[in-house]
Amino acid sequence: YRLRTELEALGQVRFVAPTPGELADIDILYLFAGFFFDRELLTTAPRVVATIEIGTAIHCDVAAATDLGIVVFHNPGANAQAVAEHTIGLTLALSNGIMSSDRRMHTHEFQLAARRTWGIQLKGRTMGLIGFGNVARQVARIAKDGLDMRIQVWCRHPDEVEAAGYE
Repeated sequence: YRLRTELEALGQVRFVAPTPGELADIDILYLFAGFFFDRELLTTAPRVVATIEIGTAIHCDVAAATDLGIVVFHNPGANAQAVAEHTIGLTLALSNGIMSSDRRMHTHEFQLAARRTWGIQLKGRTMGLIGFGNVARQVARIAKDGLDMRIQVWCRHPDEVEAAGYE
C-alpha cells in the first residue's frame, strides 16, 4: 500500500499483467519477480523509458532494453532488510512449530502438552548461511545480535565473512 501511495504521488499508477495489450501505454515499468521482459515483450511497450528493479535479480533483457532506449535502474539490496526480517520470522515460526500448531488449533487437534507443540530455543544454536550477499549479511546480523546464535557462512569470499565477525 505504501509503495502504491508513493508511486501515485508521481502520477497515474496501474498494476498490469505483462501482456502486449496492457503495456502499450506504460511509461515506466516497476518490475517484480515472476515475470521476465524479453525483447519481444519490451517492443510491445513503445512508451517505456525506464524499468526499475529493487531486488537482486534483473527481470528484463538489459541488452534489448538498451537497444530500445530504455534505461534499466537496478538497486540490489534495497529490500535486503525486509527479506532478512521475513527470513528470521520464518525461522522463528519453523523452530517453534507455529504453522503446525496453528493448523492443529484450527482442526481442533491442538494439545498444549503434546511435545510437538513446544518449539526449540535458538540461542546458542548455529545458523548456516550459503552465500554472503546483502540479505545473508542482514540475516546473520539479526540472528547473531538479536537471537545470540552462532553463524557459519559458506561463500566464495571467506575474508569478508571473517572481517564481519562470522565463521
